[in-house]
This record gives sequence, C-alpha cells and structure tokens, in this order.
Amino acid sequence: VRHMLESAGSSLDRVVRAHVVLADIADADEIELVWREFFPVDPPARTVWSMQLRFGNGCEIECVALAG
Repeated sequence: VRHMLESAGSSLDRVVRAHVVLADIADADEIELVWREFFPVDPPARTVWSMQLRFGNGCEIECVALAG
C-alpha cells in the first residue's frame, strides 16, 4: 500500500480512510497490531469486515488518501 500511495504522489501519512477485508475474521486482532505499527498516532478511519476472497488472498485493503 505504501508503494502504491507513493507512486500516486501521496503517502501513508495522508490516508484518511481504509477498508480492510479479511478472509477470516479471526485475523482481526493481528490486523489491529499491524495497523498500530503503521499508524501509531491519529490513525485514519477504518472499516474491517470478513468475506470470502478470491485467489487465496487472506486480506485486501483499500485506502483513500489525500494527494501529495
């Protein structure tokens, strides 16, 4: 996600909203730990839910970020 944001002229610091989709909702606690690593202060708004994902993906993340 960081690379994609930077390629578009933005950054993790400019993320205002994220949607996180998990293949297994039991992974929510682990996602929380990782989330706090990347957003330790004032994290962006976030929605987390679970559904069957294609291609064996365990997680999909969509972010909305301000332009750099």
